[in-house]
Order: sequence, then C-alpha cells, then structure tokens
Amino acid sequence: MLPFKAAAFLAVSFLLPQISSCALLPILPSNQTVLTLAPGAVTRYVALGRGVQNYTCTAGAWTSAGAVAKLYDISSLPESCFPSLTAIPTSALTTTFSGAPARLPSGPAPGNPSAIKSAIVKAFLGNHFFVSVNGTLTPEFHFTGIKGPGQFVLAKVTGRLPSPNSPTVNVPWLQLAKQSGDLASTVYRLNTAGGQPPTSCTTAGSSLSVQYAAIYWFMA
Repeated sequence: MLPFKAAAFLAVSFLLPQISSCALLPILPSNQTVLTLAPGAVTRYVALGRGVQNYTCTAGAWTSAGAVAKLYDISSLPESCFPSLTAIPTSALTTTFSGAPARLPSGPAPGNPSAIKSAIVKAFLGNHFFVSVNGTLTPEFHFTGIKGPGQFVLAKVTGRLPSPNSPTVNVPWLQLAKQSGDLASTVYRLNTAGGQPPTSCTTAGSSLSVQYAAIYWFMA
C-alpha cells in the first residue's frame, strides 16, 4: 500500500485522452543508444506516476522488489508543447495527494514556478505494479477505464539509462517492450525523481519503500 493518499478525483466518464496536435514524441537524451524511438512510433498516453520503489535487503545490498504507483493523465501537457513537463515529477515527489486537488502544487518549484502552477492533472488513469510471470517479477500497467486487452500491458525492460540528473537519488530511465496486453507496444519511464535506496543494508530480508515520481510515455 502506498504511504500516501491517492488523489480522489471527481468521477468522470473515461474518455481516451485527446493528444494535442503538438504532442509528438518523448525527448530522449542525446549521445546515448540505450533508449531508442522506433520509426513511426505514436504517443497514446502521457502519465505522471507517483508511488514507491520497493527493495529487499540481500547480502548487504538493497535489491529491487518491484514498485507500486498511481498513474495520472497529463496527456495534454506534452513535452514538445510544454518544456517544463520535466519538472512535474520533482514537484509531485514533495506533494501528498489527498482530497481532490485540481492541480499539481501551486507553489513555486525550483526553476519552474509558473509552469508547475499550470500543470493540471486531468484524471486518474490507473495503476502500475508488479506481478509474477513464470517466476519473474514483471511490471504491469493497468488502466481502469478501458475494457479488454487494451486495458493493460505487461512489459519487459529493454533499455536502462542512469538518470541524467542525480543518478544516486533518482531511479534510472527505462524503455520497456510489450510482453502481453494492448495498452502500448513500448513504455518509457523518464524524468524520474527519487526512488533510489541507500547504498547498503544490514538486516537480511528486511524491506524498504522509497517514494518516487516519473513521467511515463505509452506508445502505440
């Protein structure tokens, strides 16, 4: 269970988000080949993920035990139109989602005070969690307002890039490929904030949850 209350948004009929005409593609770091964009890729959804990265103490080090996060639709705030989209995870990380906020934090955020004020979260989309598939811990993204195979995607990490900013604090940027489900063919986790564990641990088998936020791009 998340150590914070998820936003209780007003009930609305779910509609597929209308991607803005300038919502092109995620902007990947230059001078690297780990994260790539397939020719003809199309953006389906852009979401803010807010949750925790889970770890287990194994042989003196924290090892990943998956993650749990809520996903919020920010498809109307594409990076190509709204460069300060990258500031949203950092701001969200310091915010407790409770009640029914209409916006992300209205207070100043370092370097992007006015941008964060206008970053409206449209709606709750669904959940991100991990499941066991043939004994392998597998990430799943599950939207609540879609029926059938398009409701979810089980994915596998195909690219992992240390965060360009504070990699010891922020979890890596990822590229994930569809394994099953039709929600997306490729998922990117970008602009991460938080989530990294301490460098060592002492009690074998103990667990740790570290809060994080990120921007997720779901591509057709």
